[in-house]
Amino acid sequence: MINFKEELNNEQFEAVTKGDGPVLVLAGAGSGKTRTLTYRVAYLVEQGVDPENILLVTFTNKASSEMLERVEKILNRYPRGIWGGTFHRIGNRLLRKYATLLGYKNNFTILDREDSMVLLKQCYDELANKNEKSNYFPKAKIIHNLIGFARNRGMDLRDLMGKSYDYLSSQEIDLAQSISEYYARKKKDSNAMDFDDLLINWLKLLTGHSKVREKFQEQFKYILVDEYQDTNVIQDKIINILAVKNKNILVVGDDSQSIYSFRAAEISNILDFPQNFPKTKIHKLETNYRSTPEILELANQSILNNENKYPKNLKSIKSENKKPLFVVGRDNREQAKFISQEISRLIDQGESPQEIAVLFRSAFQALELELELNREGIPYTMRGGIKFFEQKHIKDIVSYLKVLSNFKDETAWRRVLMLHEGIGLQTAGKIFSQIKNFNILEDAIKLLEFKGSEKINNSLKNVLSIFKELVEIKEDVIQSSVKIILKNGYNLYLKTNFENFLERADDLNQMGAFSENYKSVDDFLSEVALTEAFKNNRNQSNVVQVEDGEKDKIILSTIHQAKGLEWNTVFVIGLVDGQFPHRKVYEKHSEIEEERRLFYVAVTRAKDKLYLTYPMVSSRSEDMNEVSTFIEELDESLFEKKGRNEESFDDLPVIEYE
Repeated sequence: MINFKEELNNEQFEAVTKGDGPVLVLAGAGSGKTRTLTYRVAYLVEQGVDPENILLVTFTNKASSEMLERVEKILNRYPRGIWGGTFHRIGNRLLRKYATLLGYKNNFTILDREDSMVLLKQCYDELANKNEKSNYFPKAKIIHNLIGFARNRGMDLRDLMGKSYDYLSSQEIDLAQSISEYYARKKKDSNAMDFDDLLINWLKLLTGHSKVREKFQEQFKYILVDEYQDTNVIQDKIINILAVKNKNILVVGDDSQSIYSFRAAEISNILDFPQNFPKTKIHKLETNYRSTPEILELANQSILNNENKYPKNLKSIKSENKKPLFVVGRDNREQAKFISQEISRLIDQGESPQEIAVLFRSAFQALELELELNREGIPYTMRGGIKFFEQKHIKDIVSYLKVLSNFKDETAWRRVLMLHEGIGLQTAGKIFSQIKNFNILEDAIKLLEFKGSEKINNSLKNVLSIFKELVEIKEDVIQSSVKIILKNGYNLYLKTNFENFLERADDLNQMGAFSENYKSVDDFLSEVALTEAFKNNRNQSNVVQVEDGEKDKIILSTIHQAKGLEWNTVFVIGLVDGQFPHRKVYEKHSEIEEERRLFYVAVTRAKDKLYLTYPMVSSRSEDMNEVSTFIEELDESLFEKKGRNEESFDDLPVIEYE
């Protein structure tokens, strides 16, 4: 017999052993939710529940496998028969048996993301070439993503297109709908399903076929779902249908960590759970095994400012420690220097590099820090993302600057030219073969004549008119160049090629501001090139092997990529109003609340030390930044403030955190 009382704390024990009927387990950050869910499964099996009557839904197959392995250790036997896995894996298992009811064969093919994109692109090319559309009709990849988002949100694609791309005509919105419908027919004709189909067709089975619905309502007597705050509308409907008979449904999640609405996650699923299942018992896991009391006190007060939430108060099992540090620097460069020096000091004192993380809202906020870490020889890993100067949109604009600096740079010219409609690799090469015959860029702008199609000639005319504006800039060359390039079509290029076009535009504007640190375009381009060379040389000679992953490297990560992880020391940087929270969220109350949840996730990644940093001004200008709302709304007694003050730009003092 397992002594559950001894193995679990009181909160976990209540959730594990008194979980019949509908149960909502609110698992605060670092409170042992995986342990609770694992022991709940073990408890059910020990109580005599047939494993085949248990459905365990997780958000990764790895999580499911690890939980069942832990259950095996607890029970000393493997719970054979449990239905465990992600929504997609379980949906696939069901559809393999019942796909014929929906007009598929049971040997249907699953299209991975790449395969589904190839098929969608075929549909896009066929229909887009037959219909009138502007140059700024979203590219196939964007249409693909919008179709997926609309389906997972249960939205009409036309409505979504109208909101996201309000400059499109009604005919173009109808075209997007036609592409979506054609893509659906192509999949069906090919006996294929994409990942979204695995969920939507599972739901269709349950809603349209009563025998299947009743069979699995009867079979799944106990349903357990992890990370319920991250479920979408379709997943929520599936669970509600399956649980309606036995009502032995236990969901685990934390509304305070719901940060994936851009992936169609719906926070109302967890907030409205008690309304959907009357007589729901709510168990709160508020004992935190990760962070110090001081870090949790700051996190608790921050999330209190959200209206749509379940009240929680995380309590630490650790003894008292130092307060979090709020560090005020003059600008991003000074912020980067401080962080770099502090990281070096911590490592010298024995901290493992892989136990140090720097977290940020948007990639551009780490630009100065990446350069500073390279200068200081501090190895780092960019988690889940591409380093700043490796990003496509950054390389595009840098190519314009390279042409300004050296107009005979063939690679840069080709990249710039191919951004424009009708100009491919061969045409770009032919155009450059004429450009290189001129002595200066100004002559090429005035005198270049190229015999191409009307579309190519119009695109080339646009390129040359952009450079005509660029060569006339006398001050703040890079920052002004970015604005001109964005104004002359690149802004719309971003919008038609990238879902996160606002963040990418922010990256470019930040690069422009950052460039003020350099006397000339040449100096700036040299810094970029040398940084890349330095990084590549380090990678070739570094003793850290690929399989070692993040060993002996500090971590740089967006906060979204950091969810579920923890480090001894965490820096949350760039706490500037308009950056974090992002300026786009002020239009909707629900979005500012999600930004605050993002801040909450960031600070609760820290186990022992937490630094919050704020640059007072933008680059070398004297324009003052507003400190983040998320700092302003905190009681100042919750953190220690170090660095500059608003009255003067005194030197940033050495900060001791011991």
